[in-house]
Amino acid sequence: MDDPSRPRAVSLTDAEIALRSEILQVFVGPHDEEAMYAAVLALVLEAFHSEHGLFGHIDEAGALVVPSPPRGPGSGPETEGHCMVFPRQSWGGLWGQALVERRPLYSNGPLTVPLGHIAIDNALCVPVVFRDALIGLIVVGNSAEPYDDADRRMLVGLAEFMAPVLGVRIERDRSRGEQARVREALERRTLELRERVKELDCLYNIARLIERNLLWQEVAQRSLLMLPPAFQHPALAVARIEVGDDAWQTPGYRETSRGLTSVILLSGEAIGRIDVCYLDAPGAPEPPPFLIEEHKLLAAVAERLGRVIERQRTAEERDAQGRKVNLMEALRSTLAIILAGGRGNRLHPLTADVAKPAVAFGGKFRLIDFPLSNCINSGIRRVAVVTQYKAHQLLLHLRSGWGFLRAEQNEFVELWPAQQQTEAGTWYLGTADAIWQNLSILEHHAPEHVLILAGDHIYKQDYSVMLAEHLERGADVSVSCTDVPVEQASGFGVVQVDADDNIVAFEEKPERPTPLPGRESHALVSTGIYMVRSDFLAVELRRDAANPASTHDLARDILPDLIGRCRIVAHHFANSCVSDKGQAYWRDVGTIDAYWEANMDLTHVVPELDIYDPRWPIWTYLAQEPPAKFVYDGDDRRGIAVESLVSSGSIVSGATVRRSLLFRRVRVHSHARVEDSVVLPNADIGEGAVLKRTIVDSGTRIPAGLVVGEGVAQIRQRGHHERAGGGGGGRADVRGVVGQGAVDLVPDGADHRDRAGGDGSNDGLLLEGP
Repeated sequence: MDDPSRPRAVSLTDAEIALRSEILQVFVGPHDEEAMYAAVLALVLEAFHSEHGLFGHIDEAGALVVPSPPRGPGSGPETEGHCMVFPRQSWGGLWGQALVERRPLYSNGPLTVPLGHIAIDNALCVPVVFRDALIGLIVVGNSAEPYDDADRRMLVGLAEFMAPVLGVRIERDRSRGEQARVREALERRTLELRERVKELDCLYNIARLIERNLLWQEVAQRSLLMLPPAFQHPALAVARIEVGDDAWQTPGYRETSRGLTSVILLSGEAIGRIDVCYLDAPGAPEPPPFLIEEHKLLAAVAERLGRVIERQRTAEERDAQGRKVNLMEALRSTLAIILAGGRGNRLHPLTADVAKPAVAFGGKFRLIDFPLSNCINSGIRRVAVVTQYKAHQLLLHLRSGWGFLRAEQNEFVELWPAQQQTEAGTWYLGTADAIWQNLSILEHHAPEHVLILAGDHIYKQDYSVMLAEHLERGADVSVSCTDVPVEQASGFGVVQVDADDNIVAFEEKPERPTPLPGRESHALVSTGIYMVRSDFLAVELRRDAANPASTHDLARDILPDLIGRCRIVAHHFANSCVSDKGQAYWRDVGTIDAYWEANMDLTHVVPELDIYDPRWPIWTYLAQEPPAKFVYDGDDRRGIAVESLVSSGSIVSGATVRRSLLFRRVRVHSHARVEDSVVLPNADIGEGAVLKRTIVDSGTRIPAGLVVGEGVAQIRQRGHHERAGGGGGGRADVRGVVGQGAVDLVPDGADHRDRAGGDGSNDGLLLEGP
């Protein structure tokens, strides 16, 4: 038992009272947490004559927190110390036992301390308890005198005295901390909600775009602008959307290391991507990583865009299939009329005995084979051929080569010869009259659409494309048009159109053609191909037939009169021409020059007109003849043909053929040379003859040694060519040559025997170039 008479006990009691007063002043003073704990600990150490100690509290996690332990008595409160935290699992030694057992303990023997720790000779540890809760710990140590029960009671009393104040302060601090945490959580949640609102706004606005049934390309472009504002740092965000060959991006877009990507899928396959990147801003803090919600946002936008594309492409495929079915029905209800009755005066004398559409072309074909083949390849299998002038060979060709259609399926190539079917009893007076005189036959076939074609043009065209456009635009008449150099346009019908390709003017073969706006070197001309509603055509033909001032020509009378009264539109030939080379090949071979040039086009290594395309064959009648043959291979006598077309039954016997066309059953004898020439069927080129830039008509015999088109002086007049000079040496001296343009025409029956110094004769026609 303690002796109350001992001076130490009385002094301790006085000290306790004084100490409590000083401690109370510290608690109510303007100290922060660290300074307060340091000041209280300093007073306690001084009262207990101890060198070392600690004073701390228990935090919400159950750890002992010592804000600022002093180094010894008299050092005063430490305001810049460091906070020490002892988690529950680290409690050990005397002070840990006191905390765990919640009772005061002291020891006057040396304590075991970690290596490097200050030596502790004795220690007194008192836990601070408030409302049955452990809230802190006071430890004093290294006292000059051993600690006893009186010291224990005094420190326990101090702990009990401080407990309410310390407990309230801890609760207040915890309340403030909780409020701060709540405030921080609220602010954080508010920021998160703002981000979610931005993301939802983005998705909502994109959904509204989709509801407007815009094209997916427009949805993509508009969605692109909505992406940067939906991210945390819109000022630094840039975006890009890529789908197939299409791509859109916001201004300043570039890929950076801080990017986010989402793939656009169509039926499970990647078809594009959406990228959002943060740009580097000088002086600005680096943006944080993209949020999970931003990943989800970009994925949602990509998924919605993919669904829009899939839905629209499915609808397009369905519509395309429907249009295809409708187009197939429209093709079955279309009647093609080929106007093949013209004289072809400008192609004379090739047309001296045959109608122009029956003139041979391209080594094995007739001119009419091209529009007929286009019809068959386009799916139009009801064709009427209007004939008049010298149609015998044309009729034979059509009967022999074009009788393969199935009549039981309402397929036919039908001949409409001139029969004077009107009351006037006239022959065909013009292209419109030719159809008018056969109107009853046309109406018998009851087509919905009529395709009107010329029989003397060289081209490959898919008429189904023209018909589809004609139907889509709801046109009464569609006119196929192409552009030609303006200096050539006066030979055609010149067309003027508005911005929507509606025809606003049509002039047939004007002296001064109107050029294309912005392309003064070219004019837009008609190719002579017309798609017309059948009922509309009948009305206009009757109107024209009743007009005594009309010449009854489609291009000269009917088409110009339609402008302003109906929907007459231009169809650009380039949109429906059949070509893998991106060039719209169309040639009117109505003149000798044009005929020769179009044939020469076929001799190019890669011709603009591909007659070898198996997808779009040119059909014709093929006679049963042996293959072409080339004989002799000596140094001075070799049968060769280079960059040339040689047809069946032809024989090149020790001769040279370059850049030329030999039609069927042509014979070229030894040492002859044929260059840049067109030799029609059954011609015979004599030994040593030379032909350059020449057209040789069917059945013509070229005498041995005759030279045509090389080294001959010429005197040219319009419509008349004469060659002067001549004499021996195998040179031709032919007078009375008639023709047009740059190619001479040697008339049938001209005797070459005397002029050439040989014994050959010309049984046909020879056309010679300069």
